[in-house]
Amino acid sequence: MMKKNRIATRVKDKTGIAKSKNRSEELGDLRVRYGQFSKNLKFLISTLNGNLEAMRAHSRSRLEVAKAVNALTVDTPLFKCAGDIPSHAIGTTDGGPPDDRGS
Repeated sequence: MMKKNRIATRVKDKTGIAKSKNRSEELGDLRVRYGQFSKNLKFLISTLNGNLEAMRAHSRSRLEVAKAVNALTVDTPLFKCAGDIPSHAIGTTDGGPPDDRGS
């Protein structure tokens, strides 16, 4: 048996305070409700992950459209308004390759 080093733990053991006495009559109901909440939370997380992937795919698609417009407007007066893609848009979550930020 391990020796208890903390004085507070030893005092609680000697006085009987350390013994957990759950007197809640609704513990069974709370366990059932928590189980259902846990299932619902897992479903929400998986749904949000799916939504995140869909948003990333949408962003990649938008970037591809911007690149196509860029290619069409090169050497035209429309390039400054429709074809200029900011350099920070390439390589971000808007469709470029993943970076080192954990995306």
